[in-house]
Amino acid sequence: MLDQTTLDEYEKTSDKPHTSTDGSISVPNQAQRAFTFHDTIVRFILPLCSAMHDRPAPGDPISSAVYLVDASTIGLKQAFSVRNYAQNVSSLLSTSFPEVLDTVYVS
Repeated sequence: MLDQTTLDEYEKTSDKPHTSTDGSISVPNQAQRAFTFHDTIVRFILPLCSAMHDRPAPGDPISSAVYLVDASTIGLKQAFSVRNYAQNVSSLLSTSFPEVLDTVYVS
């Protein structure tokens, strides 16, 4: 669910560097987390779904995804944060995983 807490956590890491210069362990930034999530979809989830034989057209590989975003708890006040989040994720998907993104529904 996309709520204000999730957006706040996402934004908290937006300016973090990709790597630490002092050798300390840090929490991954938003781009790293989003990339890891979508890489898992491409490398694990879609092939696993394609391997299932109890689905319509089992000979056709599954190579794209429909994204459902539940933004029902977001009010007008948080709309700007949602817009930034959607732009960041859309940019990542269209740049790194253009073959995966099929449709995004926000409700």
